[in-house]
Amino acid sequence: MPRMTRPLVLLLALVSAAQADPKPEPAGVPKCRALDVADPKVVFEEAEDKLSTTCLKKLQAKLQQKWCSAENKGKKFDYMTDYDHTIGAGQYEKKVKGAKATHTCRVVNK
Repeated sequence: MPRMTRPLVLLLALVSAAQADPKPEPAGVPKCRALDVADPKVVFEEAEDKLSTTCLKKLQAKLQQKWCSAENKGKKFDYMTDYDHTIGAGQYEKKVKGAKATHTCRVVNK
């Protein structure tokens, strides 16, 4: 190969490699959801925050407002949590797992 074409070939190889593997863009603010235990396609409430723990607190506050009226005092409501949040980075990145939870209406909304 002539001397002048080697740098051109290397440059083209680098450009094509950079285009083939672009870094994914951030998806925005991750959300957490309260799903029906019997049918996970049914979403009771949804909240969003950068941190999964803060998101869960916001979600619980929304569930309190939705479910805890005077006639529901003392009742328990089952739901599943679902998160868009991830833990770790790079090859160790994993999605935060949801779990079954119960919300008990101890305080009535005003």
